[in-house]
Amino acid sequence: MTFKGGLYAAAIVSLHITMTNHWWKDSRGPFHFEDDWGYAANIDKVGHLVGGYYVSYFTGEGLMLCGFNWRDATIYGALFGFVYETIVEIEDGYSARWGFSFSDLIADVLGRAFYIGQYYYPFLQNFTFKYMYHSKTMWSDLRDSPGLLLSNHDANSFWIATNVYNILPRNFRKFWFSGINLTFGFQIEGIDGVRHEAYGPIKRHYLIGLEYDLMQLSNDKYGGWNWILQNLNFLKQPGPIIDMGPSTRLRSIYPFQ
Repeated sequence: MTFKGGLYAAAIVSLHITMTNHWWKDSRGPFHFEDDWGYAANIDKVGHLVGGYYVSYFTGEGLMLCGFNWRDATIYGALFGFVYETIVEIEDGYSARWGFSFSDLIADVLGRAFYIGQYYYPFLQNFTFKYMYHSKTMWSDLRDSPGLLLSNHDANSFWIATNVYNILPRNFRKFWFSGINLTFGFQIEGIDGVRHEAYGPIKRHYLIGLEYDLMQLSNDKYGGWNWILQNLNFLKQPGPIIDMGPSTRLRSIYPFQ
């Protein structure tokens, strides 16, 4: 337990050092509030919501590796994640570039609430947050820096996958393959990931598509391979989608053109 706890603590410290070098280095100033609601069509708020869920989930998984039961790991995972994200917002408050944003913090809390809700209301386990990152933005000639990642909004898309098979009434399940999920996504174009400024009109893309449910395709329901697939399921897979952006079109293998 001590060894596993040490690995988890080392991961948290490494994450914070990375954040410090990328977000706050050489930009310290007086603490201030600056709510950025509306920035980048609020895709960063979607990112905070999904990120809040992910931090809680992986914290909870780490606690279960250390011996906590599922219930306690869920509660403490969400609590520890909230404390960490609050520290991040406070650090933003001391940054001359950013500021403490209450809407960011609210989005973080909503992500954690969904994580806790999946424990107490199992029906919510039929919905999975997913994330996709494009090594080069789809909309511009700007190349991404490896340090940008989540801050390069043009290169991010966020999704929620729906386990249609489980939701359907039993009499209708024969019409749907259990290994296929319906996914809904959101992406924007128009924000320079380096300068965090608009390089043109911001365009919203609402996405709907199909993809495999890796958990349903696994025969190893309780082993280590199943746990790996459970985590890989958080990544959006390339596949067919309908892109309802400025113009609606079918894309056979998103995100490839």
